[in-house]
Amino acid sequence: PENVSVPAATRFWGPFFQPVLYRHQIEIGYLPVTKVLGAGPGLVLGLRWVIWAGPAMALLSLTLFTALLRRSLGWGVALPAGAMLAFAFPQVWFGRHLLSEPVTQALVMAILWLDAESGAIRCQGQRRLLTAAQALLLGLLPLTRLEGALIGGALLGWLVWHAQAKPGREWVWAGIALGFGQALSVLSSPTYLYTRLIGVLSQAAQPLAATISIAVVALVAISACAPLRRRCLQIVGWIARPVHRSWVSSAFAIVLAAAVLVQAATAPLGDTFAGWLVQYWSLPALLFSLIGLVLAPLAVPTDQRAIRALALLGVTFGLLYAVDAQTTPVHPWVMRRAVPMIIPALAMGAAVAAKGLVDLLCRRVLPYGGGCLLRGIGYQALVVALVIATGVTSLPLLIHQERLGVWTKLAAVDALLPSHAVVLIDDGAIGRQVAQPLALIYGHSVYHLQQSEALRADAPPVSRLLRIARSQGRPIYYLASDINRRLAPADNELSSVGGVHVVTPVLAHRTDGPPDWFALAR
Repeated sequence: PENVSVPAATRFWGPFFQPVLYRHQIEIGYLPVTKVLGAGPGLVLGLRWVIWAGPAMALLSLTLFTALLRRSLGWGVALPAGAMLAFAFPQVWFGRHLLSEPVTQALVMAILWLDAESGAIRCQGQRRLLTAAQALLLGLLPLTRLEGALIGGALLGWLVWHAQAKPGREWVWAGIALGFGQALSVLSSPTYLYTRLIGVLSQAAQPLAATISIAVVALVAISACAPLRRRCLQIVGWIARPVHRSWVSSAFAIVLAAAVLVQAATAPLGDTFAGWLVQYWSLPALLFSLIGLVLAPLAVPTDQRAIRALALLGVTFGLLYAVDAQTTPVHPWVMRRAVPMIIPALAMGAAVAAKGLVDLLCRRVLPYGGGCLLRGIGYQALVVALVIATGVTSLPLLIHQERLGVWTKLAAVDALLPSHAVVLIDDGAIGRQVAQPLALIYGHSVYHLQQSEALRADAPPVSRLLRIARSQGRPIYYLASDINRRLAPADNELSSVGGVHVVTPVLAHRTDGPPDWFALAR
């Protein structure tokens, strides 16, 4: 029956299984890097271990983030920042899933860590090796997320911006790798990229068209007017001076701080990206983070461009998502855009601001020395308070295990089905989720019935599927997951062979704020 002309949506429910644009095939959507990483433990340890690639990437990212800060700013900043990142709700929640967010975060942290390491190495051969690895990881970003090319381009641009020497040939190769990765992403997931980009562009059509028009008019005016062109070149040259780059970076951070504070003060917290940051990161920690992002370009040594690039990367995407977060306002998924760059940048900024505040107070209160002990105690107390503030929303997750026991339930369903059976299943809440593992892990031929004209139980493709299955002597099973959806094939006699009671803990989705203890639905 797999070769019968059945609409693709009857196989699996959801946006990531769709017909390819130009072939009679089903494209398992989304981009390939996350799927490839999950395939590793699946091939070695079994398919149940596929999802553990997500937590592994989150832990790797946390390790690289801490190592990066340790090399550039010391343990005094690295440990508090790492603790804030480790206990933050977005990091804990998304780090438990095999999603592109922890994978992208790990790639970004690895690129920055390699840059910091290459800057400390004098051997040209080793530096070229690290630079090649950096370019390779940049090329993987477009193969990980829809906005991967934008992330990679911004990261590459800010690293070049903070370079002390004139950019060399290695940056050209990094840009080529980024472009090559984008080309591969188009070839590997054309339907996904096409449908998502069309949606994004249609939502932002008017602002995007206005921005492009203004930019074109400005460029034409500058090119046509020689005095204006000379003046613009002078301004660009002034900004590009190393001594002025830090001030420009701080100015970007000031704009972000102003935007966040205005949004948080003038709009309900549940309606804006700034409000979501307040809800998940806490207001005190967010204030410290914003202050730290403003101070980081001025306080961090100029030779530590990886740290400065991380701060500016977080600021860039913070401003972008403050305008439009491009996400469904359902908690906790509203924070998915912040995981790759913004949350690490906020953690670093909070630690930098806390250290700077304690140092300033000690110099003012104890100007003649002798305050090392008090300085250490004060700093530790402050960072512990910040870690608690950022981690308190994660407390419900400490005792929560999403879908605990689901594998036992799936095994019980599998035991009811012969290996050569054809399984029809409704599109209820549970049916949408169990069809894929029944097919991909247990090897059953599973088809969805949906409440639509083309995919209803008595639709011609379904009748044709049943007729061919009977001609091959294959038993047909109807798996009912929702008693409110009577989608059983018409004119067929049904007899019960058993049932499985599925009860697993699930984090309830909310629209008003982060999930609390009462959102742990069972």
